[in-house]
Amino acid sequence: MPELPEIHYACKLINKIGAEKRFRSPIIKSDVSKMEKIEWAKEHFTVRALSRGKELQMILEEVSDKAGSAQNSESLNGSSSETSNSSLMLTFGFGMSGKFSFDRFDAIPKHAHLQFFTDENPSYVLSFVDYRRFGTWRVGDFDFARGPDPVKDYKDFRQNVLGNLDKSVFNKAICEAIMEQKYFNGIGNYLRAEILHRAEVPPFVAARSVLEKLAPKDTVDVNNPDLLDYCNLVPKEVFNIMKPGEGYNPKSDKEIYRPFKGWLRCYMVEGMTNLVDRQGRTIWFAGNPGPMVPAKNQSRHGARGKRRRSPSSSDDDNSEAGSVKERKGVSEDNSEAEALQSQPSVSQKIKREVPQVTPVRNGKRGAGGHATSANGNGSSYFVKVESDGAADTFDIKATVKVAARSKKGKTARQKVEDPEISERKHSLQIRKQTKEAAESEGADPISGGKTGKRASKKAKGTEKREKVKNEPLIGSEKGNVRHSARLVAVKDEP
Repeated sequence: MPELPEIHYACKLINKIGAEKRFRSPIIKSDVSKMEKIEWAKEHFTVRALSRGKELQMILEEVSDKAGSAQNSESLNGSSSETSNSSLMLTFGFGMSGKFSFDRFDAIPKHAHLQFFTDENPSYVLSFVDYRRFGTWRVGDFDFARGPDPVKDYKDFRQNVLGNLDKSVFNKAICEAIMEQKYFNGIGNYLRAEILHRAEVPPFVAARSVLEKLAPKDTVDVNNPDLLDYCNLVPKEVFNIMKPGEGYNPKSDKEIYRPFKGWLRCYMVEGMTNLVDRQGRTIWFAGNPGPMVPAKNQSRHGARGKRRRSPSSSDDDNSEAGSVKERKGVSEDNSEAEALQSQPSVSQKIKREVPQVTPVRNGKRGAGGHATSANGNGSSYFVKVESDGAADTFDIKATVKVAARSKKGKTARQKVEDPEISERKHSLQIRKQTKEAAESEGADPISGGKTGKRASKKAKGTEKREKVKNEPLIGSEKGNVRHSARLVAVKDEP
């Protein structure tokens, strides 16, 4: 992750380019980036940059001729307080992998998410590159919720830390508190390891117990530095070994990173110890970690936290016997158990014996033995198996339920037909045909061709309804009927 030195060198790169080049609109944003598009239609403009901790501010200023570029280079140390019609202020957060790159127009990096084109021919492009896309930009000033810069504003930085030791953040271990950007703006993972190592402070001791011993002062003590002094001195050491536009990469074998790798004393250095803190970050250190080590004190890089117990002589004998047993296999005494294990289990045998069942969905069977739905997806099904108790034969009755989502959102359930269900459906179909034949031959329309108690009961109910229907209406019943008829008439009107 880019830290204070990387932001400083990105700022230095932009200022070097801005002193020599002019840029033109539009400002291009990549299609994959979710950040806002920058609308600033100025024909020509120059750029300059400022840094503060882990943030970089780029100031775009409109110019009408090349003289404006010279005026811009004279004011690189100035700061614009707000965005005006002739200037635009952009603040960048670099995330996990952000950096600035300056390339020819036909050699733009793949992950260049914001691009500024020069007005020359052929054009060059100053681009914000971020292959992991955690970087951000916004129109506006620095985020002053972050603390002062430890390098540029050391006096304010020290006062901000020592004046807030009563805050709960300083109850944490020092390796965790030093990552709080509200107080240690710009300090990241490799800087904290190098700072604590040089200050000889164990990483897992209470931050307040370390910092409350420090006295307020305005300048850095180079001869006898304390922890806060190292927050200023260690980033400055990185300034002298890095090139503009390049970040750090301890895992890279490129020539450009070798000076940085040679400078590291603790971070990812062979022989050092590492643990994961409560924030999930890896802290590198030497010696005793301190009393506030997390309960799950796992390490990374190498053994990945797996502790190996040093075996005793008896353990050596057991381990040797175990290894011989693994090489020779199961002994003769366990031959019977081995034979039983070689036989297929009940579940395996069921899988072999159960025939492939094709679920039915809306009366259709899918090709290839799979059920199909409206969207063409197959359906999963469950098979219920009942054993008759024998060891090698099974009486399998499979019932498959398929849930199909219809257009109206309702679920239709169907079952795979077995002979008993088919016979029942056949008998119902015969009864229906018999009823229709009876009606066609002139059977009693009230009974519907039925006989017995059900037919007589149905006939009596029909006669009663006809009798009530033909009786004259009296009293309020007439009014209700007239009112109902009026409503019907109004409703039927066009």
